[in-house]
Amino acid sequence: MSARDAGRQAVRRLAARALRDAGRRVLGELGMCHRRSSPRLWWLDRGWWLVNVEFQPSSWQVGSYLNVGLQHLWDVRDHHVFEYGDRVPINGEPFVDLAVDEPDVRAAADAIAHAARQAVQAWLARLADDHVHLRWLQAQGGTGWNGLNSAIATQLAGDQAADSFLAAATGLDHSIGWQRDLADDCRHLAALSNDPTQFRDVITSRISTTRAHLKLDPTPNQELLPPRP
Repeated sequence: MSARDAGRQAVRRLAARALRDAGRRVLGELGMCHRRSSPRLWWLDRGWWLVNVEFQPSSWQVGSYLNVGLQHLWDVRDHHVFEYGDRVPINGEPFVDLAVDEPDVRAAADAIAHAARQAVQAWLARLADDHVHLRWLQAQGGTGWNGLNSAIATQLAGDQAADSFLAAATGLDHSIGWQRDLADDCRHLAALSNDPTQFRDVITSRISTTRAHLKLDPTPNQELLPPRP
C-alpha cells in the first residue's frame, strides 16, 4: 500500500471512530443501538416501529450526510429503511467534512450526532404514544407503501380499513414485480380486515419476522402492537 493510500485509510478510520464515539455518547443516551460492524447506522426500537439514523458516507469525500426516518416493521424486510424521512442538515449544511485534523473531526462528529438526536426527539414528540402514532399514519393516506401503512394503522386504530387497502393499491403497475406484490398484499389485507383478531395476528407475525431478519431483540412476553382501542 502506498503512503497516500495508507493516509486515506487512516483518515477514514478516524472518521469512523469519531462517529462511533459520538453516537455512543449522544444517541446512546436515548437508548439507541448500533452494530459493531456498522457505526454509521443507529436505531431506536419501539417494538412495532423503529426510528433509524444513518450517518451516510459520500462516495467522493470522507464525511457524512445525515438521514433520519421511521420503519414500520409490519413491512417484512431484511434491511433498515427511512420512511417519512429526509436528509437532515447539520448546522445548516447537508454534508460535513471529516477529512480534517482530529479535534475538528471529533467536533464535527459531535455536531452530526446532536443533529440526529434532535431529529429523533422531534419524531418522539410528534408520535407521543402508540395511538397518536396510528392516527398520524392514518391521516397520511396515499397509495403504495405509504397507503399500506395508513390502511394498516386505520385497522389497528379500530376503524374498518378494507376501502383504505384497496385505495392503497390504486395506480400500481402490475407489470412491475414489487408493485404487483404490493397490490396483492393490499387485497389480501382488505379481506382479512373483516376479522380483526386474525388481522392483528398476521400483522404481529410480520413484525416478529422483520425483527428476526434485522436481528433485533425478540422482545419475549411483550405486546408488539398497542392494545385494541
